[in-house]
Amino acid sequence: MKPRWLLWGGLLLILAWLLLKGWRIYGLVHSLQTQQTAVADLTAGGLGDVDLAQTADIVLGVRRDVVALREEVAIFLPLTPYLSWLPTVGPLMPAAPALLEMADAGTATAALLTEAVRPALVGNSPSAALPAILNQLAAEPERVAQAQTNYGRVLAARARLGDTSQWPFTAQQLLRQFDQLSELGTQGLALTPVLADLAGSTGPRTYLVIAQNQEELRATGGFISGAGLLTVQDGRIVSLNFSDAYTVDDWANKPYDFPPQALYQFMGLELFLFRDANFWPDFPTSAAKLSQLYTYGTGIPVDGVIAFDQQFLALLVQGLGSVSIPELELTLTPANLEESLRQSWATGNEGEDWLATRKSFMGPMAAAIRQRLENEWADLDLPALANQMGQALRQKHVQIYVPRPATAAILRQIGWDGHLNGPAVGDVLAVVESNMGFNKANILVERAYTYAVALGDQPTAALTISYTHTSTTNQPCNPQIPSYQRGLQYEALVDRCYWNYVRVYAPQGAVLQTADQFPAPAAMFLHGQAWAGQPWSEVDTAQGVTIFHNFLLLQRGQTLPLRTTYTLPTQVVQATADGQQYQLTVHQQAGQKPSPLTVQITLPAGQRLLAAVPTPTHIQGQVVEFQTTLAEDETFVVTFGQ
Repeated sequence: MKPRWLLWGGLLLILAWLLLKGWRIYGLVHSLQTQQTAVADLTAGGLGDVDLAQTADIVLGVRRDVVALREEVAIFLPLTPYLSWLPTVGPLMPAAPALLEMADAGTATAALLTEAVRPALVGNSPSAALPAILNQLAAEPERVAQAQTNYGRVLAARARLGDTSQWPFTAQQLLRQFDQLSELGTQGLALTPVLADLAGSTGPRTYLVIAQNQEELRATGGFISGAGLLTVQDGRIVSLNFSDAYTVDDWANKPYDFPPQALYQFMGLELFLFRDANFWPDFPTSAAKLSQLYTYGTGIPVDGVIAFDQQFLALLVQGLGSVSIPELELTLTPANLEESLRQSWATGNEGEDWLATRKSFMGPMAAAIRQRLENEWADLDLPALANQMGQALRQKHVQIYVPRPATAAILRQIGWDGHLNGPAVGDVLAVVESNMGFNKANILVERAYTYAVALGDQPTAALTISYTHTSTTNQPCNPQIPSYQRGLQYEALVDRCYWNYVRVYAPQGAVLQTADQFPAPAAMFLHGQAWAGQPWSEVDTAQGVTIFHNFLLLQRGQTLPLRTTYTLPTQVVQATADGQQYQLTVHQQAGQKPSPLTVQITLPAGQRLLAAVPTPTHIQGQVVEFQTTLAEDETFVVTFGQ
């Protein structure tokens, strides 16, 4: 009988232990649910009325509960892969260890940041606390570094989740929201050491803000149609104003340099003015010139440059929901933004003053957006807005340049500065177009890229850009600039031929072999000088690239291929532990439309594909093919061996 009693006693002890465990786990889960309810109650009146000190207590409370929960369930985690049969939550069970790691690392990140800024939260509203929060973050480098490490754990755990297609709908939605914002989290943490300085906590900062019209494409995104000054201090906007970019230069009273040769060759320009200074696709290079010319023309020094295009405005308005502009009797929405901008362009004062006032809508629009962000932000869907801004930054619809070395290094690290450099290893491709026709013809121009690389003892590249002008009018090209006066319709600037100055950026060491030639007669240029059609090469050692220059005049309704072939330096292929690797980075030009891209990589004879990222679209023999739509920078990696 004694063994039986011992057995029953042991079972009862195990049962009691399980009940105790269950009770503790239930209590922790209930506590987390209570914290969730507390958050909902706290934000019920809008984010502007949130008690920050209470919010900090909730964050730290959630952290304590998650740590305790992880300790309680740790013993059961080895069993979770065998519990996928459970109803509803079964598909989540195999991923439970990784999900718990995400929760642990995520709450650790939040707790570290909360502890760092907690002294700034007591007794302050969110807007009043912002300057102190920024200063606290700058003063807590160790906690911020620990937060970055823990956030790295979050991302590593996310990568281990595998296939989530069978998860419950709510879980999939939450994971999708995390994925949309995870990159911004990394970037935000990287920026924390310099946020206070950027936001003017150490003194006012004045940024030059330029509006680029992507419908008249230029190297960094579009023709510079507007320029403004944004002044911030203590995390708040002190002033924001906009004016026509034509008002910046003081060319009547000051001497200006001769422009880069291409601006004279294809446009007939003889002065290098502010509105044309975004000549270089490397945004920091162009931004430095823009800063110099702005200060030269106006006498106002600036602390950095922010550039944006129409697509940035579209994403911003989509994130904001709508923007009311009383002065224009207009409410901007995602549906009417594009047409509203074009119609507003034509407004202005009557008579001779029209040219100077035709872009006067920019000031009221900027003021309305500022009002929405500053005074109505508590009503915004902040995750949705953050997602839209993340997309704008990834796709270079907004670019930021600050010359201070520490800030510049971080902006480059997180990819917000629009830099264009050749890689230390591997291949690079960037096609940069500039509309030299004084028009908005880019609306009607479509393109597709095919990049074929043959690897071997001497790698070679063949780039084909297929252009199509979608106009159906078939009128002859006319290089004369339309008369800018009241009554000029925006559409008259759209249905024009495309004077296209094309630069192809390749790795330093690439050598041009052949390039299509498109000579154009003198009658097609304002200065009356013909283009012989002879492409040329340039090596930019500072950027680590070779540049192939060309020009073509695309007529209305025309389809035209532009083909360029060149040899690549042997360093584009690198030895690895597994074999050899070829890596290609394709840069999307800021302001450019998303366009079809085909990359074809022919492996050397006798070699086979070992791995590829992303997954190839086709593999046939030695040819590995990728097909995608180029909307942001893309990287392709092929590993091969015998």
